[in-house]
Amino acid sequence: MIQPQFFCHYRVLQEDNPHSTAWFDQIPREQWTLAWDDKKWWGHMTANLAESLNLVLKKIQNFPITALVRATYDKLNKYFVDRRTQANAMIASKQVYTLIVAKFITEEETKSNTHFVQQFDRQRFQFQVEKIVNTRERHRMGKFIVRLDQRTCDYGKPQKLHMPCGHVIVACKHINIDY
Repeated sequence: MIQPQFFCHYRVLQEDNPHSTAWFDQIPREQWTLAWDDKKWWGHMTANLAESLNLVLKKIQNFPITALVRATYDKLNKYFVDRRTQANAMIASKQVYTLIVAKFITEEETKSNTHFVQQFDRQRFQFQVEKIVNTRERHRMGKFIVRLDQRTCDYGKPQKLHMPCGHVIVACKHINIDY
């Protein structure tokens, strides 16, 4: 669980520098740590940097240091050259979104078909969106407040991923604006 791990690091930081934790304590924890994010952690994963590097360098991790540095350089160079080629192709084809983002938006558009705007306030761009039916369980799923002026949704996806969720998409469709 994240919270006990957080407190362990917090105590170490407090022992090293009590003023730093006093500074942290002035900021609401929801604003700087996922441990107090009202369980909206979906889509995030914690990763140990060493494990990530081991995965990338799996076949070469036992090489001598100079060979390891060279192999790392070569892998990074190949990665950046490939990414530049992909980016240039996307720009040349006038593609607006990456394939991952385009797929995400398409999936959220599909999900938005099960949502409808129940109430709205055009002056404040505030909408109450209700998910009508969970196709598996066949019942009402809940209501979410979407604030287009603040780019927020109670569900949390737009704030975390900076991409529109189905609730935002249906709110945009409701007032005929692009998302």
